[in-house]
Amino acid sequence: MAMADCNHLGRIKCSLLLATIRSFKFMAKAPTPALIKRLLKRVLPNSTAGKASWLTWIVLTITLLGVWIIRRYQPNSVPPDSAITIGQMTIEVTLVLLIPFVLYWGIRAWGQIITGEFPDIETAWFAGLNALETQGISTSKLPIFLILGSSNRNLEYELTNALNAKLRVAGLPDEKGVEPALQWYVSNEAIYLFCPGACCLSTILQNWGPSGQRPIRVPEITRQTQPPEVDSASRTSSTPANNPKPKSSLLAPKSLVISGDEKRAPEPIKSIQPTEGGASPNQYLGTIQMTSPDIADTPDTPKSAGRLPAVGSSQGQLKSRHQISSVNAKPDAPVTRHSPERVKNSDQRNLKQAYSGTVDPGNTNLAGSPSVSSSKPPLTASRFTSGDQSTEGNSSASPVTEKATFKRRQIALPADLDASEQLPRLQYLCQLLQRNRKPRCGVNGIVTLVPFDIAHVGPMQLSALSQAARSDITMIQKTLGVRIPVTTLLVGMEQDRGFIELVRRLQPELLDRRLGGRFDLRRRPTPDQLNDHSDELCDAFESWVYRLFGRSEALAEHRGNRKLYELISRIRCELKPRLRIFLGQAFGCETEVNRNTEEDDDAFFFSGCYFAASAETTGQAAFVKGVLQDKLIEEQSQVQWMPNTIKRERLIRLLEGIGWLIVVFLSVLLIYRVLMPL
Repeated sequence: MAMADCNHLGRIKCSLLLATIRSFKFMAKAPTPALIKRLLKRVLPNSTAGKASWLTWIVLTITLLGVWIIRRYQPNSVPPDSAITIGQMTIEVTLVLLIPFVLYWGIRAWGQIITGEFPDIETAWFAGLNALETQGISTSKLPIFLILGSSNRNLEYELTNALNAKLRVAGLPDEKGVEPALQWYVSNEAIYLFCPGACCLSTILQNWGPSGQRPIRVPEITRQTQPPEVDSASRTSSTPANNPKPKSSLLAPKSLVISGDEKRAPEPIKSIQPTEGGASPNQYLGTIQMTSPDIADTPDTPKSAGRLPAVGSSQGQLKSRHQISSVNAKPDAPVTRHSPERVKNSDQRNLKQAYSGTVDPGNTNLAGSPSVSSSKPPLTASRFTSGDQSTEGNSSASPVTEKATFKRRQIALPADLDASEQLPRLQYLCQLLQRNRKPRCGVNGIVTLVPFDIAHVGPMQLSALSQAARSDITMIQKTLGVRIPVTTLLVGMEQDRGFIELVRRLQPELLDRRLGGRFDLRRRPTPDQLNDHSDELCDAFESWVYRLFGRSEALAEHRGNRKLYELISRIRCELKPRLRIFLGQAFGCETEVNRNTEEDDDAFFFSGCYFAASAETTGQAAFVKGVLQDKLIEEQSQVQWMPNTIKRERLIRLLEGIGWLIVVFLSVLLIYRVLMPL
């Protein structure tokens, strides 16, 4: 028995000896720098929020200990046991532990990047921001314009190339063969953000099939100016090669052969020349439009036609009180809209002012031809008004040119025409814009690209386009909380041989202007107003082409005249009824009387509709710069914070003020309790 106890004690001693040796080995490894570094890495925080919370906890702990020491050892002070209760000490300790925790989560939520389900948008977004940072550009210093409806990258490049500006950033590189969701084009004046993979309209147009229009061989038209330069550092592999065409004094193609039987090139046409000797009251500046003194004097048109200043002009359009600067825009101004009577009276006060913003082919100083006599085809007395005046002398309306009523309902679309899955992606992009541009408005303008091929689509495709455009604009307006000017640009006109002939006959300087009509931002875009605007736009285009027919040298151009007449016939019979439906369904809203409250007001700032042609086919862009550069930059400050945004901002300011009052009160109370004897 004694021998067994000795053996048992011996085993215990051996076990203790082995444990001691192992502990010594562990202690020998403990002081190594690598082990200490791993331990500190696990204990100490690495993020900004963690470091700030640790520092705050250390400062609060030292402060609390100092207060307790002062209470205990300050002369003539009441003993802490008699002055401070257990409950008060518990509250102090709880605050020291709770404040760093709240600070940690607050900093983490404030500096957290929006995490979403769209990594392709994040990749394209941060790639664009890095490119801007490399060029020394800040998104808060330049206006940002969203371009919706981009169907391919060549169209994006040709539209921005038509600006004749130096592009400091042009597109983004492909990531592993995947098309980026965003395309950045940045000049010295603005940032153009195309959304080929983040909006409904682009998704539908990317699947857009051929219109059935007969194929033509389009002549190549020489460029008049050098294309915009792109920095070699910012040019990407996705940017198409920029091959500038040789300069030419006249906009005339080498050959206008359309088919095999047409072998003779047309005779040159005299281009419309600007006035000499400086600007005159009728000098063109901006939109091409039928407002001319000699048109008003013809027997077929009323005297009032062409006398009003253009609504799109810089002098004829008045700024309303609700327009806030994009740089200092704060959601603290009341939402106001001018009544139709006030807008009409303001336009009447500008009757004697010299209008600007127009290109007038009917002016004898510009065209160098006599006015149209009564023996020639009657002209439509079309003019772009503020929206409350109907068109006088409109051409015969088609069966669908009746007044439309606004119905807030959507048509059930088939799966191939439904792009509603893009709305969360667009909302995510708007959140990125809003966070990056705070406290400024996220976007300064929106352009919806609509193909000229809508003249050949059916009702279902037209409804899909209008619903996609409306859904995109509604999502942008709702997420950003601001109303933004929306401009519609009809692209793809270079595919029509009549438009090519029109461009050939124009003086090159006119191609940098605008061809279309501006809708007054002070007006509510009701369906009736938009229908009238669409009719006036198409009628003015037709009348404007008739002015070219009236020139004496145009009589010998039989082949070119047929192309022009084919163009205006297509616009009158095919585009006009569909364009009015598209504008009414995409941008129409309730009238001022029918809307319920300001919070439910979903009206858009519709800014107008314009024709444009890229240089993708003809080699010469037309009427692009006047819209994407001149008009957008001119309207960059015409934004309005929505009522819900203003109310939310006021509530946040109220809560902020209450919080500061509480902090000041508690600070004074703490100083009083510490310094004053109890």
